[in-house]
Amino acid sequence: MTRLPVVLGCALAITLATELPAQRPQARSGFWYAFGLGTGWARVACQICRADHRPGVSAYLRLGGGLSRSVLIGAELAAWDRSANGVDETLAGLSAAAYWYPARRSPLYLKGGVGFSTHRAEDGTNVITSTGLGPQMGIGYELRVGSNLFLAPFFNVAYGSVAGGVKFNGAKILDQATVTLVQIGVALTGH
Repeated sequence: MTRLPVVLGCALAITLATELPAQRPQARSGFWYAFGLGTGWARVACQICRADHRPGVSAYLRLGGGLSRSVLIGAELAAWDRSANGVDETLAGLSAAAYWYPARRSPLYLKGGVGFSTHRAEDGTNVITSTGLGPQMGIGYELRVGSNLFLAPFFNVAYGSVAGGVKFNGAKILDQATVTLVQIGVALTGH
């Protein structure tokens, strides 16, 4: 007899309970944005390049829209910067990408796209610029910190090896170069 009120009370509590913000499904429709900051490694490979990965500060800005609850599309601007041994290096990339969430309620996403990257090295006297177009990919995991705000650790790779080249003080010296950017960091995303 005493079990019935307990069972009914538990059933009523479960029925009337509201979900916590972290339990709500991800709202991925409409406009979205993201800003990421972290570390990155840039590399330029060509016939006359050293082709080593150099660490530096890296960031990105993404804007886009949702095609569905599991697919987002957007434009991305990525940047990398490093100064060492009297040489200032920067890398900038502009790309179009799609972000796929394999499970509707999952915070995991996979990124794929295509972009154009340009690397610039300047020592105060000479400037070497390398460019390339190519694929990019990435992975991230969104952790809810507000109703439509997420912290997302991420890993991205951009690889530009087509339709590029190397210029020395503005004059083209090579028709082929590969520009690579690897990024690891944390982003703030709003849906």
